[in-house]
Amino acid sequence: MKEIGVVLSNILKSLILILIVFCLSCKKEPGEQMSLEMSPSLAAEIYIQQIGRSIDVQFVILKTERVGFMPCHRFFWICLDKETSHQKIEDLAQAIVNEAIANNPKTYHSFIIHFFLKSKLGETVERSESYAQATYLPGGSWLEIRRTAVDNYNDYKLTCTFFD
Repeated sequence: MKEIGVVLSNILKSLILILIVFCLSCKKEPGEQMSLEMSPSLAAEIYIQQIGRSIDVQFVILKTERVGFMPCHRFFWICLDKETSHQKIEDLAQAIVNEAIANNPKTYHSFIIHFFLKSKLGETVERSESYAQATYLPGGSWLEIRRTAVDNYNDYKLTCTFFD
């Protein structure tokens, strides 16, 4: 009888440990601190210099967040050196999304990219006024999230909103 109690106790401890590990893996990844330097973790996902040269836009990724557990929502906070044409911002947003998808396929079901001007950047990103925002959503709509597979992104649409 004592052996059964020990076995049940060990099973209960194992289940609690599995539950804790699962709960920790479901929490959102902490956002990276605002910095004008490129984070090493971003270097593997987004090739900043390559994108900047191809579009002729100087930018820095200030912060990123990943929310959810496979598939995830992906957020970027981008600082632009100077005001840029709407077309170049749309091209930049699409290039960032394409890089993220290419390096992590079937991972994200939405992208939100916030753009800021360096001259109007506050002491933190959260206290700064956004210059533009891009969303990459299935059919361009939040209503289609979780209804569209992330096997390919053919049904996804990039939408840019400008606040100038």
